[in-house]
Amino acid sequence: MRILQLISFLLCVHIVLAQDFAGLASIELYEKESASELVKDLPDGLYESFDAFKNKRPSSDTELTKKVSDGGAKFNFYHGKKNKKIKRAFCVVMDGKVFFQTKMMLRNTTHDSYGQSWDGGPYFIKAKVVGQYLFMEDNITPANAAFMGGLIAVAATRQVKPIIFVEHLKKFRVVKSFKHFKDFILNKYPDYVHLVGSKQEMRAATGLHTLADVVEEILSQIH
Repeated sequence: MRILQLISFLLCVHIVLAQDFAGLASIELYEKESASELVKDLPDGLYESFDAFKNKRPSSDTELTKKVSDGGAKFNFYHGKKNKKIKRAFCVVMDGKVFFQTKMMLRNTTHDSYGQSWDGGPYFIKAKVVGQYLFMEDNITPANAAFMGGLIAVAATRQVKPIIFVEHLKKFRVVKSFKHFKDFILNKYPDYVHLVGSKQEMRAATGLHTLADVVEEILSQIH
């Protein structure tokens, strides 16, 4: 009798916990990002943390200078008078535009983005609002490329990949493949599953070819 009572009790606990976790999952699923609000009226300056960025309070508002490289894809920032390179920052805002640092992004990627890396040292890349997200793209390589085959392997596996900032997680998602993006949409936005499919289907539907272009176009349709 006691064994049956114990089994009955454990089943009740399991049902209650399952309902609780289902509720949590639904909250995560429909958590709405708000990139446009995040960057609205954002003061120029250096932001050392996400909280400073979210609260629109620069950690430093000293004069900054910007240097551009790689055809305008990479940026570095310097303290104006000292001309000292900024090595650690969550982001820099200049002329209303947001620039995230690759080193900081690498340390704060979502769990499904692990295994990706930047091979050009720390620098900043510019973000823009696409749909609900801050969106970027940059050359990304598998983290083990250099170990497996040196510089040749790094060059061979380097690929432009989209990166989206997931505000409520305070992390960056590196979209590794068309399938990776499809799974993200299926899990996060069930009302928009008609926008995704196989690689060929998404390319045909958008009229675009690269992973970054396709992801940007589809995200722009999610509101």
